[in-house]
Amino acid sequence: TDINAKVDINSIYAGNDLSCVLCHEFVLLHRDIDYLFYKKYTSGQLEQWLYRTGESSLKKRESVFSGKEKGPVIICIDTSGSMVGSPEFVAKAACYGVIHTALQEKREVFITAFSINIKCIELIDWVKDKYKIEKFLSHSFYGGTRMDSALRQTMDLLNMNCYKQADVLLISDFVMPRLPLKFVKDIKKYQEQKTVFHSLQIGGYVNYDIMQLMNKKWKYDENSGDIIYIK
Repeated sequence: TDINAKVDINSIYAGNDLSCVLCHEFVLLHRDIDYLFYKKYTSGQLEQWLYRTGESSLKKRESVFSGKEKGPVIICIDTSGSMVGSPEFVAKAACYGVIHTALQEKREVFITAFSINIKCIELIDWVKDKYKIEKFLSHSFYGGTRMDSALRQTMDLLNMNCYKQADVLLISDFVMPRLPLKFVKDIKKYQEQKTVFHSLQIGGYVNYDIMQLMNKKWKYDENSGDIIYIK
């Protein structure tokens, strides 16, 4: 028996399991106030049903960037057409959480949102940059997927001394063409220089060509609402 199976509604509680969120919370996804949804998701403050089960489905989360010296964080977030709907706001909520953690740890953050074109922002202080973060994540850029543009920007950053030994996080459903060989070689080159590449997969599609390049892989579990470490 699946211990996380939803057997019966017990009560309402605050959390971030998207499969249990009360309908009225999704009103926050209106374009002008959707940052409030991401904020409540990240802090685990969304109202949701608590189902009676044999065992709690709440899991202790491992830090995405644990186990290495803390340098800058580069995030590439997919906002292309294939991410419309739930995948997009899950991606943005996860991005919001990583930004908050990194800036609290005094780590610089550079974000590239990509579809056909890219949009970038550099962040250094949570309090001073909070409005910029929320405004940036409130935009959507629907269209095709061009991760190569985001990776080109990332490689340019990794060539700079201030971004050496950075953590790079790719957030996407990874429904995209195979990466050009140049980027495959660049990723391997920077991995040899201690840059760590992470992926957060949203959705059921598995892009093996990209996944095999990643140092650490994460997946959003639609059933539990958790981000699960794969490797």
